[in-house]
Amino acid sequence: MTETSMWTEEKIAQATRVSREKFAKYIARLEMPVEEELAQSAQLDKWYGDHHEFYKVRKESMLKRTKDPLWEHSRVMNQQCKACAYITRAAGSAFTRSECVNCGTLIMNASTDVDVLCKHCASILGCCTHCGAEMEEPC
Repeated sequence: MTETSMWTEEKIAQATRVSREKFAKYIARLEMPVEEELAQSAQLDKWYGDHHEFYKVRKESMLKRTKDPLWEHSRVMNQQCKACAYITRAAGSAFTRSECVNCGTLIMNASTDVDVLCKHCASILGCCTHCGAEMEEPC
């Protein structure tokens, strides 16, 4: 990390902790049997009603994606941590400008869910472009 870097080791460590916790919860939920998850959540049961099988297939598909080498390659090429690559985020569909928190470069985003680092800074720092967490090793 350079002397002039604004994205400090402390910020990277905090973003990394949050990212790893999010992804661990995501995987734990995907691995939980559907029946057990529905028993714990009346809201999920209400949403899916008689479509529990659809939900089960969807969860299995999402879990399989986290282990797929092509998705993993895409994640690394896009400079994203596992949480940002695999967990669906809700955002508005409007092109949005943001600035890299490290160098101030203008970043254009295809949604309102903006990146915090430009590709160049993320690559140099070994961080995720979206949240700034440390990149995990590829599978």
